Amino acid sequence: MGLTLPLNSQQIKLTEEKMEKWLAIIQSMTYDELEKPEKIDKSRIKRIAIGSGTSVEDVKELLTYYKMMNRMLKQFKRRKGIFRHLPKFY
Repeated sequence: MGLTLPLNSQQIKLTEEKMEKWLAIIQSMTYDELEKPEKIDKSRIKRIAIGSGTSVEDVKELLTYYKMMNRMLKQFKRRKGIFRHLPKFY
């Protein structure tokens, strides 16, 4: 039995629009920026926004989301390491 979230058509449309913007932003980045997003400064953000046809706020939102997801993955990996030291029950 899975957990499902009730999404209406308006929420789905907003999510699709955001994903399309993020895809355009990613496609406007250089390979170096994709590999090392921490190198992206204000002037690069502005260039990416112009190149992708989005706003500076959209680019900042994507970078913030990326940083948040990266932190969560690191925390998950650390926690996973803790469970390796517990005895196995099988």
